[in-house]
Amino acid sequence: MKNLLYLYILFFLFTSCSTEFLKEEHPVQSTSETFFTSDADAEAAAIGLYEYTRNLYFGRDMVEHFASNFDIFMGDNVTLPRNFYKNSIVPWLTLNFNPENGSVQQAWATTYTTIYRANWIIENLTDNDAISEAVKNKALSEAYFFRGFCYFNLTRYFEEVPIVLEVTNDDNLYPEKSSNEECWNQVFTDFEKSLSLGGLPAPTQNFVDGRINTGVANAIMARAYLYRTEPGSDQYWDKVKEYTSAVENLGAYDLEPIDDFSKYFVYTNGDKWVENREMIWVHGFSYGSTYGGLPFLYDGKNYATLAYMSMPVGYNTGLLKNDKGKSYLVGNGLTGRAYYAASKSLSDLMIDYFNKGDQRTSEYLMYPSFNSYALDGDAVVVKETVDSDSLYQKLVESNGSAGEYIHVKKFEIREFVGENIWDGGFNHSMVFPIIRYGDIMLMRAEAEYHLGNEAEARSYLKYITDRAGFAADYLDQFSGQDLLDEILKQRRVELFMESLRVPDLKRLGQFKSPNIGTFPGSANFEEKFTVLPIPRRELDANPNLVQHSLWR
Repeated sequence: MKNLLYLYILFFLFTSCSTEFLKEEHPVQSTSETFFTSDADAEAAAIGLYEYTRNLYFGRDMVEHFASNFDIFMGDNVTLPRNFYKNSIVPWLTLNFNPENGSVQQAWATTYTTIYRANWIIENLTDNDAISEAVKNKALSEAYFFRGFCYFNLTRYFEEVPIVLEVTNDDNLYPEKSSNEECWNQVFTDFEKSLSLGGLPAPTQNFVDGRINTGVANAIMARAYLYRTEPGSDQYWDKVKEYTSAVENLGAYDLEPIDDFSKYFVYTNGDKWVENREMIWVHGFSYGSTYGGLPFLYDGKNYATLAYMSMPVGYNTGLLKNDKGKSYLVGNGLTGRAYYAASKSLSDLMIDYFNKGDQRTSEYLMYPSFNSYALDGDAVVVKETVDSDSLYQKLVESNGSAGEYIHVKKFEIREFVGENIWDGGFNHSMVFPIIRYGDIMLMRAEAEYHLGNEAEARSYLKYITDRAGFAADYLDQFSGQDLLDEILKQRRVELFMESLRVPDLKRLGQFKSPNIGTFPGSANFEEKFTVLPIPRRELDANPNLVQHSLWR
């Protein structure tokens, strides 16, 4: 009887009712027509675009986000002992990825999701009289910027991708790929539109900004033209100069001193806002207390265990400090197995610079062994050494089992006021630089060199070397190719771990052995690894998509 009743109800619904009920507005879900009716709606939609930077850059454990996978781990700046901690990054260190790889799929899907969001905003705000002009132009400027930024990343990863400029409908469900030239043109068209609308605010001096402003737009435009350059070509260097000049002329940015460089990667120091003239655009994230570079063992005690016992509240007895009293996020996990470490080639370069007065080595790296650990009250202090060769050799011989790691400590952990460094909770606030003023100076130096202005190139590079601690006349010895080589070396050191190494290797035609992932197995280099394959799932879903020629 009950089954008959259910059948009767279903029959009634599908025969007696008009299909008009399918057109009724959902009681809680907003549609385009009901959502974009106020300034608050437009602002909320624009804010949603910023989810993209969280997916693109570092998260809790500073790995597994696709920009770090592609732009750091495939290059020659980092390595791992065989006793590694993060299996997920091994495909990038060994160049062993394929169309089925989850990070490749994530890069594609997350980026197109943001493109669809941007298209939704552009379609519903253009000619929308319900939104004030100021709010409309700002939201549209952000939407065009993010769409351009998405195509910038897709183009440099995949080379040829579909260009989708409208909200998805039945007519554009299966877009075909556009050429590499068309993709780059779309990048610049969107960036230029973002700037021309006049909706972006000027940057605020001394403010760590996560929102788009005119400084961000011009800086990323300069980077896009930098990546568009090709070895031996003078194309686009005038554009790199134009947009780095635009950033410089804003008068909002400057280089910060080197003496406490790591502080520029935090929002606050104690209870005070960190004034920061160098960061142009950042991704802010929280870093959990169960990560953060605790040492493996000291004096027979497992400080990881002590740390767990004292969290999430109370003083952390396993806090890692150096002998200057700074607390650091370094590239190893609680178990003593490393996430990553600096490669020998980078370490050797930084040690060479250290001997010439460069202070970045002590700011960026540590070379601890067990003998380097010392207790200072309740904290573990690492005495810094600069013994690259011997410690790296121990790393190779022992697979890191004895604790010899070349640590990355560029990013400093936020410290709180009082004994409770976890602030009664779980997270540290950090910032990861998407682009900063040091990069602007280096791009400008490289542009001036290629435009035939060696004196200007030297003057912009001097901002970097003077800040680092080199002698005032250090750059006088360089000219011609030697000057360009020095610009690129300084770029490698200055921007270490900022997701820029692999793009530089690619644009310079150097993404090949030995300038590729240093983990065993990466010597199996093939040309196809210079570009990412279109994910298998996308090829299966879209009959009009064709795999990149190198991956067929």
